[in-house]
Amino acid sequence: MIRFFILLIFFACLNILVAQNEVECNNSRIDFGNKEILNYKVSYNFGIIWIDAGFVDFMATKQTLNGYETYQFTSTGISEKKWEWIYKVRDTFQVISNAKNLYPIEFRRSTLEGGIYNMDQYSFDNDKNVVYAKMRDNNSEYKFDSISISDCTYDILTATYVARSMDFSNNWVGDTIMIKLIHDGRLFKLPIVYHGKEIMEGMNNSPVICTKFSAIIDKGTMFRSGEKITIWVTDDKYKIPVLIDAKIVVGSIKVYLINKNIGD
Repeated sequence: MIRFFILLIFFACLNILVAQNEVECNNSRIDFGNKEILNYKVSYNFGIIWIDAGFVDFMATKQTLNGYETYQFTSTGISEKKWEWIYKVRDTFQVISNAKNLYPIEFRRSTLEGGIYNMDQYSFDNDKNVVYAKMRDNNSEYKFDSISISDCTYDILTATYVARSMDFSNNWVGDTIMIKLIHDGRLFKLPIVYHGKEIMEGMNNSPVICTKFSAIIDKGTMFRSGEKITIWVTDDKYKIPVLIDAKIVVGSIKVYLINKNIGD
């Protein structure tokens, strides 16, 4: 579920002609405060029926580690208990990242999605451009690997916050910006396509000016390759995702912001 939510931000439309700018490093930054908490409801649609399928939470906490200011990003996902006989989800992602440049330091993932279990741990050496990976799933023992990376390569959770911090003020509709990402032990260059502004209905039915993205999802446990999604992020200094609409293997999903707590 968390991977679904996070990947929506990155897999942008590959079937439209766009001007692509590959950005080696994103220098735009926003301050997530000392403690930011975002809560989302995941609703599932099959035919004319909508059900509340689960919840996803994101938390960013600022802390000092070995004399450096860092963020600890944590995201958890859980399915509604009454639907777990169909599809059970228990997801946790955690990462410590440098607060100055958002370079990840230590990443951990533990996911259970529909009977498929994964546990990954990445240690980033950004001076040597290498990631030391420890990975396993329910069909294997732990695998260890050293993966060479280039500058500004992020884990999947930190990349979510990097995307939020991007400044599109000098971009045209249709422009694409690339983020480099390591996930499942593989390296990706993921396009983020900018689609301009739109007024959406936010929390408490209040209108919110948003930045809009459209995307094509990569194949995963919850969706087929090539499914289209749409994302809306607040057009303010916080850049909070408020709504995501996507097709999955059977039916569709909407992810709604239901609560936010933005610390100083």
